[in-house]
Amino acid sequence: MVQMVVEMGLCGWDDLRCMLRRLLALNAPRHHAAILTAFAEVCAQLAAPPAPAPPPPPQPTAAYHYHYYHY
Repeated sequence: MVQMVVEMGLCGWDDLRCMLRRLLALNAPRHHAAILTAFAEVCAQLAAPPAPAPPPPPQPTAAYHYHYYHY
């Protein structure tokens, strides 16, 4: 479901609510629990703060440059 949200460019809660209504209308009631579970997971992921950026790679040291260029 996350892929569907990304591909459709859904970003607002109104868009997500509309998608949920459509999915529930198009699918049999026996699938509604799975749809609601997936929708809740998508909402939790969207509401979560973004993951921190990874630290930058370490810079080569002066000794590395000397060894690399002088051998």
